[in-house]
Amino acid sequence: MLTTLLSSSSTLAQPSSRYFSETSCTVQGRFLAYWQQHGGLTQFGYPLTEELSEPSPVDQKVYVTQYFARAMFEYHSEDQPPNDILITLLGVQSYKQKYPNGTPNQYVSQDNPYTFAATGKTLSGKFRTY
Repeated sequence: MLTTLLSSSSTLAQPSSRYFSETSCTVQGRFLAYWQQHGGLTQFGYPLTEELSEPSPVDQKVYVTQYFARAMFEYHSEDQPPNDILITLLGVQSYKQKYPNGTPNQYVSQDNPYTFAATGKTLSGKFRTY
């Protein structure tokens, strides 16, 4: 059962679930703890769904997920807390969907570029300044 799987290990002072009348959805357990500890309503918005299991479009593995207005949480049982709750890779998913063959006419900005050794990708210009 998902409730048992994601039950909160946080202190008894914090509730283990929260119902949002605005969307008629409940956030509970580890998802609620992550939501509260990382910005809550301001950062992620209201929950749009209850917990559900679905395959990730990134790696095709099935994860317990929950959708929020500005994020989608994934429970990764293979990882230990606090790294068991991850935000899905929406940028990767959107990019692959929009540009399955890569971005046409893409070039690296020469405005203060920084290349990440791990990926070979470059960050520069206004995005690096931000």
